[in-house]
Amino acid sequence: MKTINKLVLTLFSVSLLFTSCAEQNVSDELQEVQMGTVDFSIQESTLNTQASKKGSKLAAKTNELADVTKAIITILTEDGSPTDFDNTELTVNRLNGELLVQKIALPIGNYQLTQFSFMDVNNDIIFTTPLAGSELADLVTNPLAIGFTIGNNAATPVEVEVVSTETYTPQDFGLVSFPITEIEKLDFLLAVSELGSNEILAGEYTVTATGFTTTKAFAAIEENVITVRDIENAVYTLTITKDGYENVSIDLTRDEIVNTYHTAPLVVELLKIVSIDGFTEAFSGINWTTSGVIARSFSDSTFSFDCGGGGGGVVAQITIPSDGTISFDWNIVIRSAGQYGDSINYIINGVSTNLSASGSASGSVIDIPVSAGDVFEFTTWGSTQSSSYYGSITNFIFTY
Repeated sequence: MKTINKLVLTLFSVSLLFTSCAEQNVSDELQEVQMGTVDFSIQESTLNTQASKKGSKLAAKTNELADVTKAIITILTEDGSPTDFDNTELTVNRLNGELLVQKIALPIGNYQLTQFSFMDVNNDIIFTTPLAGSELADLVTNPLAIGFTIGNNAATPVEVEVVSTETYTPQDFGLVSFPITEIEKLDFLLAVSELGSNEILAGEYTVTATGFTTTKAFAAIEENVITVRDIENAVYTLTITKDGYENVSIDLTRDEIVNTYHTAPLVVELLKIVSIDGFTEAFSGINWTTSGVIARSFSDSTFSFDCGGGGGGVVAQITIPSDGTISFDWNIVIRSAGQYGDSINYIINGVSTNLSASGSASGSVIDIPVSAGDVFEFTTWGSTQSSSYYGSITNFIFTY
């Protein structure tokens, strides 16, 4: 895996300068045509590299800023129209260890930088900036395209970050980007399986740390390569999500990523979520104890109740077979006009939760936690002799 020290370029704005005389000519032109300048000032920094893994491939070489011979840029207007700088090659020189990129000039207005790359003597792109939405876009603060404004006879700074292209394909970058901070990055390996079985799973992961977040899919393979920004002393929170399984979050230190999970995969096991849908299996109607003066019935999908008149209610009770959660939809319809005391409730171990006591109503209850041995009840009550109501419990789900 390679780690890369940051290098910062400051983008100012623009005039093609080849000699000191040319600089004077451009200066005169700026006064006449209302233009601004961009000046690329680059500080070269040391790169520390190790083997970097992308799939099963190892890095074949180490990119260095010393290998840079030229820059390639593309600039569009704000509305996407082309400018004179379309895949344009700029000269790169060095003075006292500093990279000097040829200056350019633009008329005043709003622009967007859509490509900035460094090339070597073989015309290979060795550093570039990812496009927004590309595989590596999360590694930089401002992926392409980057908007900037040129003022009259003014220098406009625009900050750009680049990433070494070694071990990556152009598609990983979306390909292209302006001045320049090279982002340090870390890779680690991830495998996700079902707890208690050998099944390898696919799903989605999110990694967050201070100033960084990325969310991507992972495949059902033993070595997914996860790329994150290298942040000194950071703790990275990895969250794994997969439909039908409980989410898992794990905190990883930078040292764990570098020294442990770069070469051997972090194995995460997910607990499969099992549910009983409807009034079936352990929650079949025959397993509920009911009492009360009103009509009631169970089907596989619904617990129904009906008080035709005279008030009163029903109790349906069951003992919970294992730890889990209960969810359901409910409704009650009041037939008797002006009647606002009739109620529907659920009770766990004698503790009642009122769902409605103010006329006709409906709603949903999501993920009530229950434990093995808890006594769970549905209850209704008509408070007066004139009470007349009906309703149901539907979409009952016990998840464990």
